[in-house]
Amino acid sequence: MVRYVESAKTLRIELITTCLICHYVIEHFLYWRLLS
Repeated sequence: MVRYVESAKTLRIELITTCLICHYVIEHFLYWRLLS
């Protein structure tokens, strides 16, 4: 049970990190599209 909770926490952190990176990339992509 403890191991499951730990892996769930890690998965959540990875998911949040991925979302932040995607959001950052998309914002920059849109920004450059607007400039050009």
